Amino acid sequence: MKRKTLQERFWERVQYLPSGCWEWTRQLNNKGYGQFWIRHKAYLCHRMAYQDLAGPIPEGLELDHLCRNTKCLNPAHLEPVTHRENIRRGKAATKMACKLGHDWTNPYNVYIRHTGVRWCAECMRTRWYRPVKVDLRRLRFRSDSVARRQRKAEIRRRETE
Repeated sequence: MKRKTLQERFWERVQYLPSGCWEWTRQLNNKGYGQFWIRHKAYLCHRMAYQDLAGPIPEGLELDHLCRNTKCLNPAHLEPVTHRENIRRGKAATKMACKLGHDWTNPYNVYIRHTGVRWCAECMRTRWYRPVKVDLRRLRFRSDSVARRQRKAEIRRRETE
């Protein structure tokens, strides 16, 4: 009996959906991307399929799923983009508000970091002006230490008299 090649083993694990997605039907990693094991090493299926059918992935770029299906291997649904662009297009880009409900459709309320990650400007402002809780019993003021030194000096003076 003839052994199957790696490509035959790979492509028999793909399901072709009417939506046009080619879904990986086997093991997924913790982020929902298909994994294919070769000699005890896991490879991402969408990268393998793209390299097999469309050619090498350009240096410094990563593949973006245009269909937003992480199990999809169809090279027509994959586009090489920068990490910043991939983050901008990702799940977070569809959010209309932060966790506290501040509006992200207002461009003055969104802070975009150099990595492309969005932060709520209102949450950032309130974070810096949050009142600080201080336990006054544990807080030592300079006047307390001065008064303590004065008391100790007075006790020493009395003892010497």
